[in-house]
Amino acid sequence: MAIDPQEIIPGLGGNPAEKQVATKILTQLDAAAVPALLSAIEHAEMSIAIEAVNILAVIRDKRALPLLLQTVEAEHPLLAGQAVHAVAAYPETDDILGLFDALPRVSVIIQQTILVALQRRSDPTVAPYIVSYLETTKSALMRSATIKTLIKLGDPDVLPAITPFLSDPDHHVREWASEAVKVLKTSS
Repeated sequence: MAIDPQEIIPGLGGNPAEKQVATKILTQLDAAAVPALLSAIEHAEMSIAIEAVNILAVIRDKRALPLLLQTVEAEHPLLAGQAVHAVAAYPETDDILGLFDALPRVSVIIQQTILVALQRRSDPTVAPYIVSYLETTKSALMRSATIKTLIKLGDPDVLPAITPFLSDPDHHVREWASEAVKVLKTSS
């Protein structure tokens, strides 16, 4: 007897035991559950939408990427944040490039979530994209956060891009730029 993933989706919004069972079944169904999970992202009950995103992060089916990237820009910050982490879980750098496209359009909290997710990947190949964002953002908070991300990635090739921020109008940005120069020079 085949399991219909669509019938399992409501369990994602149930009590903790129901949620655990539904999550396990949908995760085990793997690719067969993807269409139902994609529909669930747009569910009116936010807990179901968030759990669907979390399961898609485990399954990592390429069919989910376009909607996950679109969900990064969702109005609900928890849903958008989970979508960021789901996209960042995809192993190929090409799969996550859409996060950089979303950076200027999302709230500061989601911008920071994107940077944290990229730090966790420890993938220096994303450094040029992060540098591009650093050079265009007008927010001192985001310049500081972006420089912190570049420090954590540890790629000394970004030093020429960070150096101009040693004279940034914001003292926090200058401090992080100075720290980046110290740390990245020693790692080169």
